[in-house]
Amino acid sequence: MSHNRTILKLLPLVLVATLAALAEPIGSGFTIDFQSCEFIPTSAQFAATFYNAKHIIGYGTICLIALFTLGGRNIWLPIVGVFIFSIAIEYLQSFFATGHCRAWDLLPNMIGIGLAVVIFLVIRNLVPKK
Repeated sequence: MSHNRTILKLLPLVLVATLAALAEPIGSGFTIDFQSCEFIPTSAQFAATFYNAKHIIGYGTICLIALFTLGGRNIWLPIVGVFIFSIAIEYLQSFFATGHCRAWDLLPNMIGIGLAVVIFLVIRNLVPKK
């Protein structure tokens, strides 16, 4: 019974992470096209990262789910895990025709993760403990 509860508890996180990992391959029609990662943005590209809602909301949502799933006493595991996952997904994008591997996309990922942490801590402190 305990094993089934663990699986059910982890299911939302696994599902969302799997969908995020499959988004680029599916979006490109599984068309492989090796691209190099971009590391130096123009000033306009860098400024646009602060408004990249797709990354902010996406990684914020993944982090929020991870925090509620795994964030017991130590919330650093899900935070670091989601950030490492975002690096892996960014790198994954370099293998597909529609992908754009950009190092500066990690900035909105961190913004989303940070917002998720704030939301998680507020909710955790407002909800009475059992």
